Amino acid sequence: MTVRIGLIGAGRIGRKHAETVSRLSTAVLAAVADADEAAATAAAEIGGKGAAVATDYRRLLDDPGIDAVVIAAPTNLHAELIAAAAAAGKQIFCEKPIALTLAEADVALDAVSRAGVRLQIGFQRRFDPAYERAHAAIRAGELGRLFFLRSTTRDPEPPPENYLRASPSIFTDTAIHDLDMLRWLAGAEISEVSAMGAALIREAHSERGLTDTAVVSLRFENGALGVIDNCWQAVYGYDVRTEVLGAAGAVEVGHARETALLRLDRRGVAADYPFWFLDRFGLAYEREIADFVRCIAEDAEPRATGEDGRQALAAALAAAESARDGGAVKVSSQ
Repeated sequence: MTVRIGLIGAGRIGRKHAETVSRLSTAVLAAVADADEAAATAAAEIGGKGAAVATDYRRLLDDPGIDAVVIAAPTNLHAELIAAAAAAGKQIFCEKPIALTLAEADVALDAVSRAGVRLQIGFQRRFDPAYERAHAAIRAGELGRLFFLRSTTRDPEPPPENYLRASPSIFTDTAIHDLDMLRWLAGAEISEVSAMGAALIREAHSERGLTDTAVVSLRFENGALGVIDNCWQAVYGYDVRTEVLGAAGAVEVGHARETALLRLDRRGVAADYPFWFLDRFGLAYEREIADFVRCIAEDAEPRATGEDGRQALAAALAAAESARDGGAVKVSSQ
């Protein structure tokens, strides 16, 4: 079976998905839709010859020859596009977050359920080999009862202005990855969060009420505790690290190196370091799209479902509320 895929959104991550589809023997990029025709054309060329180009995503959804869509459009459009794709009977992959509010997420999930289609959310860290091995060790009981989980995500620089207009929260943009990863590793839902946030990087962030640095404390339903720290500026590069501590030991996904090279001189020891998220998780992005295609062919459940998307969003919104109003906030499961 060859899965014919339509791509909605031809920005940086959309182009990465187009490139991935072009390398799969089980899928073909059939069409690309983006309001910017030049961007859509460029992504179509990356994805191989023959892909149609449109500035209106509805043309893509109306095409009966397209089996599935990959949604890489701005964050504030995700829920609307999921619902529209479901109504058109398409299988759906959507970048995180599933929506910006739980009400929007529920509308999208209801549309998916009524249409009987598949929805996978783009939590690519679940497909990173290091995180997969950590998850397998925890599920095998090698760590015993879990005590503590910690996750760090620090970007080299704040998101560009056009991105911030569509996704203006560090909690739904950045922390949501950590929240999903920790609940996946813990094998338990997050029941309560307490967060602090500040605007420390740019004066404009403070003036607009944007948080660019945050710390989130977590309590899981299995009793374990957790901490997440996020920052939109790490001058040394893209920094993602995670640790899980249990009664019988710990696992750690540590600093990633761009290469195995170490440089030693009078100034000390230095290593090549990934500068951006595609440097660190390029393979994981490729593997998640390949697995999405596999799930379609085998009628299998995705590793990161729409419900996973909702649960991570609920925790992110609770963290934002806590940072704004103070005090611990229960995480809604409804």
